[in-house]
Amino acid sequence: MKKITYRNIFGILLIAIAIYQVYKYTNEYFIIKNYQYGEKYNSFRVKNGIPIINTEMEPFKMPVDNNWGMIWINENHTKKEKPLIHRIKIINASEKDDWKSENDSFLYFINDTTNYILSMESKKLNSKIDFEYKLMKTDSRKNEFKDYQEGKYEKYSERKLEKEEADSIMNEWNYEKP
Repeated sequence: MKKITYRNIFGILLIAIAIYQVYKYTNEYFIIKNYQYGEKYNSFRVKNGIPIINTEMEPFKMPVDNNWGMIWINENHTKKEKPLIHRIKIINASEKDDWKSENDSFLYFINDTTNYILSMESKKLNSKIDFEYKLMKTDSRKNEFKDYQEGKYEKYSERKLEKEEADSIMNEWNYEKP
């Protein structure tokens, strides 16, 4: 009979940790791939004029027991060569209550320190989808508290838009609807 040593215990422990990490990763992957309001729901989004989850977006917040929505984020930065990115999608849905709404934010490059943000909220009202649009600017520099105190960052206000205005802006930004 072989004697159990600390070395054997340590090896077994390392193998168990590795197996757990693989299990955790694959479990998250299958939750994301099978989440009914995630990428699988893009056909509904296309049909209703809602921005889709694109290939540059990664899940940021996992669904909790499929009882809440999910957050998808694109961590790329805007630049002159690629001025428009679909930055965030927040899905508000559950198995019990079905799909309720989504919030999408797009960033558009103005210059090295400033971006436009176009926010779109799509929500279910009775049997139709209602949209709300807002436009504002944001300072894209790294924010430091002392710079705010010294007034180095310009404050921008938010403006509500009509659908036609939002569509016009997205056309000007060369947004390709799915």
